[in-house]
Amino acid sequence: DGGPTQAPAAYNSVGTVTVGVRVTDDDGATAQTTAVVTVEGTPPVAALTGTPEQGGFVPNDVTWDASGSTDADGTVVTYDWDLDDDGIFETLDGGPQQVVPYNTSGNKVVNVRVTDHDGLTDEATDDVDLFDVPT
Repeated sequence: DGGPTQAPAAYNSVGTVTVGVRVTDDDGATAQTTAVVTVEGTPPVAALTGTPEQGGFVPNDVTWDASGSTDADGTVVTYDWDLDDDGIFETLDGGPQQVVPYNTSGNKVVNVRVTDHDGLTDEATDDVDLFDVPT
């Protein structure tokens, strides 16, 4: 009857770890080896809502809120914002909320990228329709 063939291990950070194993047979002979293991974390989940959700008339300030973003194995540490839907996150580490004044009607689209304590990311997009005041 041999010993365990598996040994659970828990790691507190992402990265690479060298793990080793040594085995001994019934005659006392031993062998050992090592392997490099990549430890990965769980990425965050980005959430984004715009208020007013149903849109409204211009001029209007829209509050974009990503505070509902979560990270199952830690915390969200940065919020990067693409406030003009051009594919470039121009507001880096801008916090969980942004208030954007709009003076023109149309569909306003915003993207947020959240980064967790492990450096893993996720993105979310939301939009709001704004209208000209009827005359």
